[in-house]
Amino acid sequence: ALPPYPQTPPPPTATETTLNHPSPPAARDALLTRAVLAMIAVENLRDASTLLQAYLATVEGRDIDKLKKSYMSKTDGRAPSHVIFLAMLVSTCQKDAKTGPLYKWMLKSFQGELGRMHKPDVLKAYTAKIGRVYFNIMPPPSMMSTLENMMSMA
Repeated sequence: ALPPYPQTPPPPTATETTLNHPSPPAARDALLTRAVLAMIAVENLRDASTLLQAYLATVEGRDIDKLKKSYMSKTDGRAPSHVIFLAMLVSTCQKDAKTGPLYKWMLKSFQGELGRMHKPDVLKAYTAKIGRVYFNIMPPPSMMSTLENMMSMA
C-alpha cells in the first residue's frame, strides 16, 4: 500500500500536461518520477515496479490507454506522461543490455520533462547510472578529464 502523501497532491492540470509547458511537472508526477528513478538507479527494480503498480492501481485516475497513445503521438500537443515513461523504463530495465538504444530514445523523448523538475542535475545522475548499470552506456567524458588525458599524453 502507498503511504498517504503521494495521493494528496492533485492530478496534473491542463497547463502541466501541455507539450513544452514552462512550468515544472505536477507535484504528484514529479514525486513518482524521482522515487522510481532513484530506486532503479540503486538497482532496486522490484520496489520500483511495486511502487509504480500501486500508483497505477490506487492514484492514477487518467485513462491509461489514452496516455499510451498520447505518449507515442507527436502531434497531440501533450507532454509525455510520467507514468507511461516510468512503466516503459521499468520494463526496459528488466530486459537485457541490448535494449540500450530504446533506453536512449525514451530518455531523449522525456528529457524536457526531466529538465523542468527540481534539481535536474540529480535526475541526470540517476539516468546516467541507469544507463551504465543496465545498458552499458558510458556517459561522455567531462571536459576536465579530456584535458587531463591530453596533458598526460604530452
